[in-house]
Amino acid sequence: MEFIAAKINELKLEAHICRKKLRRYLFKGGKQSDGSFRIYSEKEIPPETENDGHLWRIKVGNKQLDNNRLVMVGGGEVVGVVPRGLPSLSVPKINLRILLNLFPFAAIISLLGFMEAISIAKAIVAKTGQKLDPNRELIGQGLSNILGAARKSHPVSGFFQGRQSISHLKPA
Repeated sequence: MEFIAAKINELKLEAHICRKKLRRYLFKGGKQSDGSFRIYSEKEIPPETENDGHLWRIKVGNKQLDNNRLVMVGGGEVVGVVPRGLPSLSVPKINLRILLNLFPFAAIISLLGFMEAISIAKAIVAKTGQKLDPNRELIGQGLSNILGAARKSHPVSGFFQGRQSISHLKPA
């Protein structure tokens, strides 16, 4: 039984390596003069073929491949064009119905973010001896999130990284 189990593991590893090699093969596809679509090896596409701009691969799953019916997968740009510069300043579109549905969740998330930021501030205050004003913290977070929304940013808050992150601070 141990011999058979070892042989199975050896064959699984061999199949894994073969599948990995198959995934590395790249193909290009294009329209033929008769309008049909054909896929060629990446380096062997004829110059008269109109390239579709995609790189194609053989879809390799865990099942046995059928030589007569290989499935090809391909794609173009994943991200697309990333705009240059900063986003424009704009007021977000407000839909009252959606706003009312999201309000309870937004309130819970903002309270959790505020409590987390205050906990971090208290930990830092304990090490540094500075004064803590929770109202200023809440106003600062609120204003940064409101102004950030006009610039299409994500909501912000503090985060825990552990006691090591504040251990180097000394009381003033």
